[in-house]
Amino acid sequence: MKRILVGNVDVDATEESLRSAFESFGAVAKVKMAHTEGFALVEMKNAVQADRALAALDGTRLTAESPAPLFLVALPARREATHLLRTSIADLSDAVDPSKGRGSQAAVPNSGKRCTNTLTF
Repeated sequence: MKRILVGNVDVDATEESLRSAFESFGAVAKVKMAHTEGFALVEMKNAVQADRALAALDGTRLTAESPAPLFLVALPARREATHLLRTSIADLSDAVDPSKGRGSQAAVPNSGKRCTNTLTF
């Protein structure tokens, strides 16, 4: 199973139109449009077929009237994403210098800003 984030999806596009575009490369498990306009998530059952779809559809337009070409990004599998997060946390922990008491704040600068840009599917 491979997940693909699809960006620049036309506002008139439907889950069915995305499914048909990706099904020409293989079996599609799920298509979900994001609540934020312009994004979708496509899950394909076969990773090799997903890679072919990624290579073929990235930079193309879903329809001739689409205002912008699609951009596709392969997302890590859920297990891989969890592993990457744990590895990143461990790397940050190693970067903090324990000899300085609470550690050095230089490893993770704090700007006081919070990320408010999120995608929900």
